[in-house]
Amino acid sequence: MARKLRPNYLEIRSSFEPVFKEFSLEDLWSHPDLKPFFKNKAEREILILPLDSTVFFVKRYHGPGVGLFSYLLRGFRDRCGPENEWNKAHLLKELGIKAIEPVAFGVERRYGIIKRALLVTLEMEGIRVEDLLRENTELNQKIQVVERLAAFAGRFHTLGLSHQDFYLCHFYWSEKSEEIGLVDLQRIRHHRRQTSQPRLSWIVKDLAQLDYSARNVLTVEEYDYLKNTFVSVYKEYLPLIAEPRMARRIRRKVARIARHDEKLQARQKY
Repeated sequence: MARKLRPNYLEIRSSFEPVFKEFSLEDLWSHPDLKPFFKNKAEREILILPLDSTVFFVKRYHGPGVGLFSYLLRGFRDRCGPENEWNKAHLLKELGIKAIEPVAFGVERRYGIIKRALLVTLEMEGIRVEDLLRENTELNQKIQVVERLAAFAGRFHTLGLSHQDFYLCHFYWSEKSEEIGLVDLQRIRHHRRQTSQPRLSWIVKDLAQLDYSARNVLTVEEYDYLKNTFVSVYKEYLPLIAEPRMARRIRRKVARIARHDEKLQARQKY
């Protein structure tokens, strides 16, 4: 694991050293073969890098950005950024949860503050669950995917984990292995003091995000049917999802997410 207060370093997993051993942080940051992959934000870029017949994903972070003040208050701890994603990718690997494969992590600091950071991972195989459910896929396949998704979410939460960005676009479905994989780990929280009963507020937020994104890609009939499928599998891990009070809390959270989304969309029009 990376040590947080070293000013500058590039850490590479041993299994990938043959590919990256000659690279410095600057070499990776400005590699000529880097290509844009996703809509970038001011503080973060997502790019792809093909090397030795393998496609790697590269996230470039430009410091803590607008979160500088809270970053300082946390004592330079990276709670929701590249170093957290690097560490959580290793944690999920240890726990046997399929997620992005960590390859390398580099950081440059000035006066203890992150100036820039870079995270390299393997390309996640499969198709985004959001895209699969939106497409005219056979209902039987959608049922299979939702069952696997519910089992993934149930186990994830019983391990005391929360993603905080648990939307369908961050899940991938592999037809080859019939497994669900998870991406974008930078905001993951882990309640280390418990192993079987995660915080209820964490679960509500994650499940509300899943519910909200499902409503936006499924027909009304599909949503009702697949929601029952999800609950029937998930409750084998956490029976509390079947309780009326839990359903009410999730509905209220979904409504708040919808209102927030409407405000963001309204701002983008002007």
